[in-house]
Amino acid sequence: MYLPIVVLSVYFLFIYAVSHFSARDTSNKTYFLANKRAPWYIVSLGMVSASLSGVTFVSVPGWVVNSHFSYMQMVLGFIPGYILIALLLLPLYYKVGGVSIYAYFKKRFGEISFQTATGFFLLSKFVSVIIKGYFAIFILQRFVFAAFEVPFALTVFVCMLIIYLYTFRKGVGALVWTDFIQTICIVASIVLIIFQVKNQLGFSVGEMTSAVLQDTHSQIFTHGVGGFIKQFLSGAFIVVAMTGLDQDLMQKNLSCQRLKDSQKNMYWNSVAYLPINFLLLALGVLLMIYAQRIDFTLPQKTDEILPLMVSSGLFGSVAISLFSVGVVAATFSTLDSSIVALTTTLYVNVFNFEKKNNSIFVRQWLQLLIVVFVSVGIIVVNKLATKSILDLVYTAVSYTTGPLLGMYAFGMFTKVKLRDRWVPIVAVLSPILTFLIQNMLKNVYDLGYLALVLNGFITFVGLLIIGKYGNKEC
Repeated sequence: MYLPIVVLSVYFLFIYAVSHFSARDTSNKTYFLANKRAPWYIVSLGMVSASLSGVTFVSVPGWVVNSHFSYMQMVLGFIPGYILIALLLLPLYYKVGGVSIYAYFKKRFGEISFQTATGFFLLSKFVSVIIKGYFAIFILQRFVFAAFEVPFALTVFVCMLIIYLYTFRKGVGALVWTDFIQTICIVASIVLIIFQVKNQLGFSVGEMTSAVLQDTHSQIFTHGVGGFIKQFLSGAFIVVAMTGLDQDLMQKNLSCQRLKDSQKNMYWNSVAYLPINFLLLALGVLLMIYAQRIDFTLPQKTDEILPLMVSSGLFGSVAISLFSVGVVAATFSTLDSSIVALTTTLYVNVFNFEKKNNSIFVRQWLQLLIVVFVSVGIIVVNKLATKSILDLVYTAVSYTTGPLLGMYAFGMFTKVKLRDRWVPIVAVLSPILTFLIQNMLKNVYDLGYLALVLNGFITFVGLLIIGKYGNKEC
């Protein structure tokens, strides 16, 4: 019963030790960009865990119930998405220089556009980090700590405190290495849980592979050519939006000294998610097979299938410990980098402390306030309907990141100048129009995650309109 607690305690101490010895100093240069000395392959592996999140770790196995392996269509779309980031966005960020990836807008359009992009990032990141944090910590609470009658609020504050302790001094300088360790823990947890289920089923490796590939839940192309194109394009644009336009993940890439090293990172990431997501879906199939064999009643919410079956003790206490480590590693790697990115954005973009006093003390207190705010947000957030939480995150990103997609596309592919003060109006109206159009079309065609593309397109057209009017005054 106490094995998961012991394992998690050892894990926390190990991550703290890694962060403590990860960098030589605690300066702002280390905190923001790891002194631009981070090895690209360490950054690349660390990004895997930061992108997966605890939501992915728990949700994807359950997707096979209703969607089979169709999620792999979206994962295949990740490949061109990462290549676009490497070829288009990274050269732009390295050319502009500095800490913030949104500094491009200040040079291209003006201060108001810069602050608009910053505002949309903050909104998007706070929404996603609270949703992901709530779900992952809720799973951990319900299936691990509830047995010890630990209050949910206490679990939240302890988890957030641990994250603060290993990030507040060295930021990205620590995350590069802690996320690398957490990626290893996530992949190891997935593989070892699969073997626990395999052993319970009495399969050999060959029998397990055949069972997964021949199961009806393993169908990838479930909605024809049109469905594949829709999912594939959604995957590509989601990666561009959630990775390429995200201060969180791009800040780690900018910690590489050279552009070529950062691009290597993106090329590696373009294929790294294929085997990992395949393993998660394969685990889901194995769980379905075992549930049918023992007549196990599956929960209505597919997000709860993996945690419920593991925590029920069907695969032993070792599986519970592995699951706990996997969820914590995936959750912490998402939350810690998000907290550092939010701190960086507020410190550099909003309050401009980097140029005012560049105080380490102010930066640390600012991060503490963000940790408290996110903790409270996780505690008060309501259960968000019956949709998959991963689905909910992607939907939220479609609305909050769409304007950033349109702004970057407009800045990179046109030479039109803008009325800077009109940009916030376009950026706010675009998600509203996207929502209205999506609801008008819902009985004709479900846009799904392509709402992100529509949102970006509407922003692009809006900027083109104010650009034309703006140029008449030039």
